[in-house]
Amino acid sequence: MKRVRKAAVMVIGLFLMFMSINAFAQWQEDSKYGFKIKLPNNWSKNSFMDGNDKVYDYYSPDQNAAIQLRVFEAGSGVTTDILAQVYEESMLPEGTKRESLNDHTNVNGIPGKQGVYVMNYNGNEVYLSAFYTVQNNNGYVLTVIIPTSMIEQKGEEVKEITRSFSLKGFQSSQNTNSISGGGAGKPNKKPAGLGGIMGGTTMGGSTNQSSSGSASVPGDISGRYTFISRSDGPSRTNYHYITINSNGTYIEKYNPKNSGAYEGGHEGTWTLNGNKLTFQHKFGSTKDYYTINGNELKRESGGITFLFRK
Repeated sequence: MKRVRKAAVMVIGLFLMFMSINAFAQWQEDSKYGFKIKLPNNWSKNSFMDGNDKVYDYYSPDQNAAIQLRVFEAGSGVTTDILAQVYEESMLPEGTKRESLNDHTNVNGIPGKQGVYVMNYNGNEVYLSAFYTVQNNNGYVLTVIIPTSMIEQKGEEVKEITRSFSLKGFQSSQNTNSISGGGAGKPNKKPAGLGGIMGGTTMGGSTNQSSSGSASVPGDISGRYTFISRSDGPSRTNYHYITINSNGTYIEKYNPKNSGAYEGGHEGTWTLNGNKLTFQHKFGSTKDYYTINGNELKRESGGITFLFRK
């Protein structure tokens, strides 16, 4: 009889524990972006617009764990790789150390990338993990932040929350890695929205430096850009153009006035970060920096603005 009574008590205890976990959790959903995530009722919840981004912030009662979901309408040229690169370079605080960045499919079958980082936040070392994905022309960054000293205490609770993140049209998988699908909270670098940083003709928004204006980052920037003007006076060349190749290389050519058949220029490789274009000269360490806005390239050098148009 004692054994039966003891077993009954254990069953009742497990039942009550299960009920307490589920009774104090609720689904948060957004029909526009097609996601849902399950959160404890005692977590604080807040949502707001940051430029073109819809941001959801969730905090544990003791403020020692934070989860953020940032979503925005992405252009057709935005990929998960681009999203992860732009987030790392534009949203994470300086000094953040990347531990890993790998392809990852979360437990609900959503393919993306999982980044793990360590950074200093308000004088404390914190663990930051981010899940990046672009689906149905929407960009999602699900992040969680926990002080490294609190990982053992908060890790399981946070994992359960982030593992619940799902998107319409995706089905559960068997992947159970780490704090899958989740990552960090509030970086101390606050641009005007990730969608604004990434620009894009279908996303609109602002650059990293300003909350006004529009920055266009086309899916294919290749083509020939001809010099149009310089802010300090008339053109000093008979022709000047930059050819950007889709294979990551470029060639710049110019013919100064009164120079006969002389043709100057250089070549090298290019990289794109949001609407910021960098040309790396083939020989030496020289770099030129341009801003892309639609079909125009703009360069600031020595207080002079140079404009090229495709």
